[in-house]
Amino acid sequence: MSELPFFKCYPADLISSSSVMMMSNEAFGIYIKLLCHEWMSGGIPCDLNRMARLVAASSAEMSKRWPEMQDCFYLENNVYRNLRLEEERERAHKQHVKLSRAGEKGRKVQRQNRINARSQAIGEAKGDATDDGQARLSLADDPAYQMSDISEEPPKGPPKPTRLSREQKKRMKVKLNTPVMEKIGAWFGRKPSTLWTLYEAEALVELGHIPEEDLELLESYYTGDHAQADVRRRDITTLLNNWAGELARARAVANGSRGKNPSPGEGTGMSLGALKMEESDLLTQIRDIRYPGGCADAVLLEGEKLTEFQNFSRKLKQVRELIDSKLEKEPT
Repeated sequence: MSELPFFKCYPADLISSSSVMMMSNEAFGIYIKLLCHEWMSGGIPCDLNRMARLVAASSAEMSKRWPEMQDCFYLENNVYRNLRLEEERERAHKQHVKLSRAGEKGRKVQRQNRINARSQAIGEAKGDATDDGQARLSLADDPAYQMSDISEEPPKGPPKPTRLSREQKKRMKVKLNTPVMEKIGAWFGRKPSTLWTLYEAEALVELGHIPEEDLELLESYYTGDHAQADVRRRDITTLLNNWAGELARARAVANGSRGKNPSPGEGTGMSLGALKMEESDLLTQIRDIRYPGGCADAVLLEGEKLTEFQNFSRKLKQVRELIDSKLEKEPT
């Protein structure tokens, strides 16, 4: 990996990731160290004890912090890798190959120029001995000065991941279901041995760490009796893509308020983790309104977009007030 001594980091992408936003400061520091080790060695070990030694942490600390960042990595060939980092590695490798080829061609031209210059100098020195004044000796014809054949093949390196299409991800299966995958799959009648698709797995990763109480709440909602007005999602992907809304609906049903449109944080059973996840969702929606399509400059809002922005901002304020309230009640 020495050919690629550094990787590019985009702060806006890093800190706006929902998974990173849910991390504690301690977990974030460990996460950055693991990314550095992955870049240098191609992956990080799947054993938590070895992982702890890499980041100079105790095994207990690593076991405590790993669930906060586990969803940022995928397991392949018994090592963990970060998909975004491997994509950056592929781009950096292509640039390295391009520059290597250009440098090789430059050296080839320089070597030929040196040979031509020496040949010309010797020819001029012996030119008087010839009938026509032209040198008969050419160093380029001397086997000792022949150019070596420079291969145009790119430098060999480890196989690089390729970007898959949505249809490819829907056809590909993960190698092993996690306990969370097995639990959610059971809500839709899946056996634990039925492997998730890569497309479903990525949708789950986007949610970040899911609190156990949220899983229990949705499990009760999805496995309960809904003979009338059953509005549950029919497949796993749709559920994962509408997770916050389904969680709010499940909470409303649990509180006996079916049919209402619950406001952010409605009900006393909403965990701190769920509130932070809802805060992250609202921040994403606000950012998409202010910076549509990922543009660098904020757009001028008016009409319906302005109203939508104001509504999301109001909901975000409510959620943050609930978060502050729960943090004040937690023991220090």
